[in-house]
Amino acid sequence: GFRIEGSLQTGERNGEDVSAFMVGGRAGMGVTETVTLTLWYDLLSGDEDPTDDEEGAFSTLFATNHPFYGLADYFTDIPAHTGGLGLQDVALKLAMTPRPDTDVRMEIHSFRTAQEGILSTGALSTRALANELDLTVAHRLSTAFSVTGGYSFVQARDGMKELGRLEENAHWAYLMLNAVF
Repeated sequence: GFRIEGSLQTGERNGEDVSAFMVGGRAGMGVTETVTLTLWYDLLSGDEDPTDDEEGAFSTLFATNHPFYGLADYFTDIPAHTGGLGLQDVALKLAMTPRPDTDVRMEIHSFRTAQEGILSTGALSTRALANELDLTVAHRLSTAFSVTGGYSFVQARDGMKELGRLEENAHWAYLMLNAVF
């Protein structure tokens, strides 16, 4: 399956004229009956000149970015978490169902700013922000209960360090019991 989507933002934000966009594309295929592979790309525009009276950074407003831009949640408030420079997310996602009651997912993301730019603290030396690996296993114990566990590894690149978002590589893990009533 294929999917292409886009959004435009216009109007005024904090006294500045807004002209921003987001485009995304997905291409997925079933490798076997129980394995799917998806190639994912999102581009959220950035503001190339923060000193003019125009805002070019796409804002995700009240978005739930957690399932889209990495499970470790380093990009939940765009444009704030990218210094107003936008975001590019290239991802490869693998989903497997080895048993009818078990789902396994692996996602690999490469995050970059959408464009070069100047921050209040100076110019970024690179657009590379981070690489992230997310692994998740979900097992249904019954119709009412399931358990999910996951692990994320985030490789901090120089852009993330210069933004003050992540100084070193990060590890994150969780175990969750879900109950449905």
